[in-house]
Amino acid sequence: MKKILLALFVLGVTACSSFAQTSKSSDAAKFSIGVDAGLPIGTTSDVYSFAIGGSLKYDMPIGSGAFVNLSAGYQSFMVKSALKNAGFPSSSGFVPIKVGLK
Repeated sequence: MKKILLALFVLGVTACSSFAQTSKSSDAAKFSIGVDAGLPIGTTSDVYSFAIGGSLKYDMPIGSGAFVNLSAGYQSFMVKSALKNAGFPSSSGFVPIKVGLK
């Protein structure tokens, strides 16, 4: 019982000391970079074993609280080894490009 109360106390202190929003300017341009990984599902999993890639994102402010999002990256799907031996290329890649409004 003491362990449960201690865990609840630690959880409560952590929740009270964390903030979802910060006071910094939210109308500044933002740049981010990420690593993407995934597992193919459905019929795609018959050919590919996994996917890996990276992405870049830029949020450009156009007004108070409004942004234009520009995102691009590269994804590479790795072909299963049994198909590589049959003459398939080792991977297939594509470049996803996204534009949005937030």
